[in-house]
Amino acid sequence: CAVAPRHWKSSLASERFPAWYLGRNPKSSVIIASYALSLAEKFSKSVRETISGNERYRALFADVKIKRDSNSADDWLLEGGYRTTLRAVGTGGGISGHGARLILLDDVSDPNTTQSQTQTDSDWRWYKNVIRTRLEPQGAIVVINNRVGVNDLTGYLLDPDRNDSADPPQDWTYIEIPAINADGSYLWEARFGKEYYEKLQLDATLWRVQYMQKPTVEAGVEIRREW
Repeated sequence: CAVAPRHWKSSLASERFPAWYLGRNPKSSVIIASYALSLAEKFSKSVRETISGNERYRALFADVKIKRDSNSADDWLLEGGYRTTLRAVGTGGGISGHGARLILLDDVSDPNTTQSQTQTDSDWRWYKNVIRTRLEPQGAIVVINNRVGVNDLTGYLLDPDRNDSADPPQDWTYIEIPAINADGSYLWEARFGKEYYEKLQLDATLWRVQYMQKPTVEAGVEIRREW
């Protein structure tokens, strides 16, 4: 799913969703990965706190409990779980000995930096050779980000000429949520206001790539700039 920054994508997909999933599947396992380990650990702590301390969650999933001696921020276990319930990792990190039925990849590439080809190739190798090999049978991978360029992880996954992973492009469901709705209004105008979005459009590249989810190469897509 590609959606603009600060529009609750991580809150919903990497904090609320895994808590709900584990409530429904307490014997299952989850891996959350992000470009920074500290960010993945933040998501992990949020899920833990929801399970252990949220009254509404306890009312829904009363039997789901954190194992008493499982206190690590990056690796913890539910009562009745097997080996590990939730593991937090940073992009490029190893995950030997751990598998998961649900893998959440939240901003594998740092959205605050311009990605070099070397870095994007490294991210892709890590996805293919490390994180993808951790997926259990009948499991699922969810990628949550805003686009950062044509060579980001989403770009590789959707490109049949570059995707040499275990999952071909047709196996993916791509949800693209641009900052402008079909009726011309802005995605979260009630929160940010029109002026916020209008100011963002002063940086045409930032707006097109991260907010409209339309990355292009510097030379252009259909007509080269030098032509």
